[in-house]
Amino acid sequence: MKHYLNPGIFFILLLCLGGLNTAYATGSAGLFLSAPSTQVEQGKKVTVDVKIQSPGQSINAISGAITFPEALVKVASISKDKSIVNLWTKDPTIERNKILFEGVILNPGFQGSSGLVFRVTFEAQHTGTALLGWSDGAILANDGLGTNILNSLKNLSLTIIKATSPEGNRTNQISDNTLPVTLSIIPPVITSISPPADPSQSFSITGKGTPNALTKIEFQDVTEPSLGVKFVRFFVKDRTQLADVELKNDNSGIFSYVSPKNLVAGVYNAVPSYQSSDKTESIIGYGIKVFIKDNTLNQILIVIINALVLIIPITALILIIIFLPWYFRKRLHIMNKQLELEEEKIGIQEKNLAGNKPQ
Repeated sequence: MKHYLNPGIFFILLLCLGGLNTAYATGSAGLFLSAPSTQVEQGKKVTVDVKIQSPGQSINAISGAITFPEALVKVASISKDKSIVNLWTKDPTIERNKILFEGVILNPGFQGSSGLVFRVTFEAQHTGTALLGWSDGAILANDGLGTNILNSLKNLSLTIIKATSPEGNRTNQISDNTLPVTLSIIPPVITSISPPADPSQSFSITGKGTPNALTKIEFQDVTEPSLGVKFVRFFVKDRTQLADVELKNDNSGIFSYVSPKNLVAGVYNAVPSYQSSDKTESIIGYGIKVFIKDNTLNQILIVIINALVLIIPITALILIIIFLPWYFRKRLHIMNKQLELEEEKIGIQEKNLAGNKPQ
């Protein structure tokens, strides 16, 4: 006797395996900025590489938005030479104080630890700390589903010092007179994050801002609100929700944070902001995404519930499409039978009437 796998169960298992493959094969995928030196003289140029890492999963599409302080630096040029991107759906474009881009990498995609997306050459305008940060980003896996596997966004801080050349000194004298007083306040930027290996562990954040100032970090939950996620969060009660924190910067402007353990799994935007001592002034800095993975059982449960949410309506629609024609054909067949019986009955009655007439 042969046994066949039910197509519906097979489809659910296929989705589950696909979801687990996405969850466990991605590795640490992220976008980051790098430069040969983080210190540049006023009036000089520095080239910043926009790079991608995805050692555990092949990717085929990327996008992002990089912000830069227009008061301190300006974009001198952008180069796509030697980029891993084959097709640009949006060329790296400057829009006010942002560089926006979208690109596609043809099969077999890219997999590695340091892929060049493009290069930006900045020209230093004024002395200070120029924070180049990510305001948005996405890395799509080459899995046929377009799964966003972005795990980290790493910013870059450039220190602009006074020029040593006579030409630079003259530029300094002019620029120092026009330099806004507010530039003494350095917007905070998160420079690094150590993500948790599993839900039971904590994570740490390090950043830099105004020396001896107060930095507030707000955690914004941007997890996709699927039914599976809502179900797991409703029934798992022993987790700690990420809460906003206030941190005191040291004399160098460095601040650090260590989270509690057993956090609610999800994707969060960690957004730092400068807070004045009387908390009447706030300047938003450059944040980063924090990914807190759930345990294996909950991940499987989320995938199955989301798959069922997709399968049940489709199955119901298929059954309706199959059932309605069958139902109408059945009804039509019954009506035809009833009509035939009525005609036969009328014929018998007519014969009986004809047989009962007097001779």
